Amino acid sequence: MMLGPKSSSDEPAMGIAVVCENASLKMGGEAAIPLRFFKAFRALGQHTRLLTHSRNRDELTALLDREELRHVVFFEDTTMQKFIFKVGRTLPSRLQEIFIFGLIAAITETLQVRYLRNLARMNEIDVVFQPVPISPKALSLIDVSNAPVFFGPLNGAMDYPPAFRNGSNRISDSIVHLGRLLCEPLHYVFPAKRRSSGIFLANPRTLRALPRAARLVSTYKSFDATIDGPHWKEVRRDGDIETDHFLYVGRLVDWKAVRYAIAATHALEGRARLTIVGDGPEKDALISLAASGPARIDFRGYLSHDALRGLYQSVCAQLLPSLREAGGNVCMEALAAGVPVIATRWGGAVDVVNDGVDGILVEPTGENELINGFAAAMRRMMDDPQAALAMGARGRARVLDAFDWTMKARDFLEVFRRSISTTVPHIADRTCQDVHPIHVEQPHANRAWLSN
Repeated sequence: MMLGPKSSSDEPAMGIAVVCENASLKMGGEAAIPLRFFKAFRALGQHTRLLTHSRNRDELTALLDREELRHVVFFEDTTMQKFIFKVGRTLPSRLQEIFIFGLIAAITETLQVRYLRNLARMNEIDVVFQPVPISPKALSLIDVSNAPVFFGPLNGAMDYPPAFRNGSNRISDSIVHLGRLLCEPLHYVFPAKRRSSGIFLANPRTLRALPRAARLVSTYKSFDATIDGPHWKEVRRDGDIETDHFLYVGRLVDWKAVRYAIAATHALEGRARLTIVGDGPEKDALISLAASGPARIDFRGYLSHDALRGLYQSVCAQLLPSLREAGGNVCMEALAAGVPVIATRWGGAVDVVNDGVDGILVEPTGENELINGFAAAMRRMMDDPQAALAMGARGRARVLDAFDWTMKARDFLEVFRRSISTTVPHIADRTCQDVHPIHVEQPHANRAWLSN
């Protein structure tokens, strides 16, 4: 089912509250999504507030102008949150991410929901929107009875590829699996998603993973990875590209599997070099691995978007060996810059990269196979730089035309507006509605939904 386009330029502005734990470009990934929506909604003339944790204050003060900052509400840590963080630092990183940080976020949500209910009672907001966390199983406390609440686009339920599951932490995986099972009844205890006005979903996998409690909520097909079109105006020129230069952008955490990008670069015996942009707990181990082979591998830490766009102008391709990547925003931004992507054929990269057209996807059938597959793809691009340049150009044309934040925000606003204006309660017919008509047909189709 598809929602037709409708202009809202003559409609009155809505009061929208974007709710999150983190709103940050430095943290990347999920943390950037609420900030992007906040700025996009405001650019479209909506009265938008951003509710976030105070740990983002310094960054947002530097990023936002004075008027934008006036509409950001910061929530401070409680004594309980500080205690939970201190105790949880000894747990494996995946358990910290899901349980410790999740519990800390839940306490922030209890403060945010009180604030939202007061705003709704005073008729100061029309819609509450919680875009993250993107996991369909994640519990939410953002239940505001006198204002419609929306979630998403959700994009999760990711596991490691079968060939890599033995290498993951079995205790952590078992606890995560148990947590997913427990979440099912807990969605009846904490009914925010069950009572919501709508849930945006990034792919069929996430639709299937929705908790049973939320199966009758209206659902909408959307897409996760998105770019700011105006920021990617510069076109790459053949003479500027260094055909031996490859790039990784992202956090340095275990499941991003940066070690395989390093191993693949070493396997080319000095022919290729790799720049790694990002930071994280794996950095020291990755630096040691980088020093163990013949390739030149540079670690650049965090770079601003302006610096990163400059770096994209010279590289041959971007590498993403991630084994549990639900989204694909880093792939989308590379394509927007005209840079082809070499990625694991798993998760979000499959939703974004068109294999053989604007990138190369490598089957994750084993460690050696993944390393050799990345090395072969890199060699292919070095040996035929014109083909690599053409791949990047095709990807750029596709994503700039159809995956822009302004377009996405405008379509979400139309769904919000219809929810506010309807006087008849909607009974979901289990059909996931497409809110982006431009994605229905090739070449612009949202790849995540092509087989659905």
